[in-house]
Amino acid sequence: MDPGALAALPLVLAGVLLVSGVLKIGDRTNTAASMVELRVPFADRAGWFAAWQPWLEIVLGVALVALPGWGALAAGGVAAVFFAALTVFVLRAALAPGDVHCNCFGALSREPVGWLTVLRNLVLTGASVLVAVGVSGTRGFLATVQGFDRQSVTWLVVVTVGVAAFAVLWFAGRRPTGGPRRASGARGVPGTATDATGFDTIGFDTTSFDATGFDTSEEELVTPQGEVQRVRQLVGDRATLLVFVQADCHACSTVVARLPEWAAALEPAVSIRVATSATPGELSETYPEVADSALHAARGLRRALGIDMLPAAVLLGTDRRVAAGPVLGPDEIEALVGGIGEALAQNA
Repeated sequence: MDPGALAALPLVLAGVLLVSGVLKIGDRTNTAASMVELRVPFADRAGWFAAWQPWLEIVLGVALVALPGWGALAAGGVAAVFFAALTVFVLRAALAPGDVHCNCFGALSREPVGWLTVLRNLVLTGASVLVAVGVSGTRGFLATVQGFDRQSVTWLVVVTVGVAAFAVLWFAGRRPTGGPRRASGARGVPGTATDATGFDTIGFDTTSFDATGFDTSEEELVTPQGEVQRVRQLVGDRATLLVFVQADCHACSTVVARLPEWAAALEPAVSIRVATSATPGELSETYPEVADSALHAARGLRRALGIDMLPAAVLLGTDRRVAAGPVLGPDEIEALVGGIGEALAQNA
């Protein structure tokens, strides 16, 4: 193969990393939420990574084309490890029920993780390995292209432009034409349905169970500031009513509208927190009144609690164990709130 075509490998990888990094800047909450939903180990201990990941990707992208000799090979090795790890995470997500979004390209990551995502990351991993072992050149990108003849330069330009054009057409064809990204539990999403009660079922299951006594302490959620925290860090010395909603859930609007009334009835003895798998942008557009305090990346906790419909709610005790629930639908949530209020009145 012509050296110019092979030299396109680090250039394409650099482009992928630079675009990915730039699109994630200022998007810490979504990045942290994707880490939780992809089940990245120790996500709560590596919360700083969500803030720094865009810049690390940008630095790695620049290193692939700017470093000479062994530095370029090392950058290829780091890229190979990065893409290989990401491949493992997206493969696991593709095999799991329900939709998971990787936020791989920030706002352009509209589609849930699927087999095409896995294939894309396998290709990027393979290309990085080729760069690391010197297939694209051992002197570094800049030094390599300086010695190219016209034919090799042509190959370099054609391959690079071809890949860039394919990427643009790919994202243009897969980007939604309107409305916020719909996650699992939203109307109109493959794998979800609306049941006779008028609220939305979630694609990974159609049953629910009593989670009373379930310890939520180690489950992870993401704050509006993009910090990954476990439930034990988020729930203080008060019982907490955790209300699950989604941006594209019609029945959820009824619940959100009642939150101020419920808070007045239960607080300060019981705090009320909203949990969602919607992005901050989606939630701000649909329910701006709760966007500043909502907890994100709730899909994993929702699955652990056996919640298969939205809206839903659980009551967590001060020990972070489920004291009641989950209950599903506006009427059942209101009944739970009423029961909590009666219990508080009796103990007053």
